[in-house]
Amino acid sequence: MYNICFAKANFRCCDCPSGRYGTRCQFSCPIGFFGWYCSQVCDCLNGATCDPSDGQCLCKPGFTGDKCQQTCSNNTYGPHCSLTCDCGEFGCDPIDGSCDCPLGLHGPKCKQVCRPGRFGKGCKERCECYNGAECDRKNGSCQCSPGYLGATCQQEYADPESIASRGDLPEYLFRRRR
Repeated sequence: MYNICFAKANFRCCDCPSGRYGTRCQFSCPIGFFGWYCSQVCDCLNGATCDPSDGQCLCKPGFTGDKCQQTCSNNTYGPHCSLTCDCGEFGCDPIDGSCDCPLGLHGPKCKQVCRPGRFGKGCKERCECYNGAECDRKNGSCQCSPGYLGATCQQEYADPESIASRGDLPEYLFRRRR
């Protein structure tokens, strides 16, 4: 199995390799321990595990360093930050490498503008603009069409000049009060 056994005086003795323990070295170290008879504690960070024999940290995607203490730089991702992003001038997610696009952009290398009716991070938000208003692709604010107001351009209004020129309302409604 995993043991190195030898006879010593009147008994048989087994010396387990690093990372193993038990009378016949049949067990691996529990998570968080390593070394001879699992006597050392792992000091890995950010959810990393350590090799039970030598204590080397096995980093989760997005982290690197001897203790997995560093996050990937702006253009790398994956296990030990060993993969390079393909996001043009933009960075990427340190775990899966997806492009970290600015507000209002999405797609490969962040080259696609949000389609009408969408805005925000990854263009995942739905615009709430009415009556022909334009939606800002970055923050979702509405640019109202003439004749409408309100946060979502839901409220119709008419300025006094345009109403007076219609001729269907009495003129005294538009005189200034003194």
